[in-house]
Amino acid sequence: KAVPVEEADEPADGERGGDGRDDEADRDVGAAEDIPEGPVGDAVDHLAGLGHQRIAFLNQDDHDFGFSVRAMQSFADACWRLGIEPVYEPCDLSFAGGATAFAALLDKRPQTTAIIVWNDNAAAGAVEAALVRGIR
Repeated sequence: KAVPVEEADEPADGERGGDGRDDEADRDVGAAEDIPEGPVGDAVDHLAGLGHQRIAFLNQDDHDFGFSVRAMQSFADACWRLGIEPVYEPCDLSFAGGATAFAALLDKRPQTTAIIVWNDNAAAGAVEAALVRGIR
């Protein structure tokens, strides 16, 4: 059994983000404009293109942090556009947080076939938790 892990990374300083805005605009949490799906939507599209219909998003669950809110909304928008139920699992942005969140996700939704993780450390923890469960 395999569960692909997609990482939707932020652009490096000076690069343009997946939403076409520069990194300064990505930090502007007060923007009230319509924000395209960007890298999270691209990850959903990629996984759905591989045939996945049970995709979950492991992300920081902070409704006061604009970036996190936009990422969760992008995930939901992409899922709904493709007819996929958006599934979230709160995740601390650490190795242990990723491992714990992935284990909790599979306990609740063992039918999950792919995950998207926003943070490198959390993604590594999720992969470790998958390996522990015999998932490659």
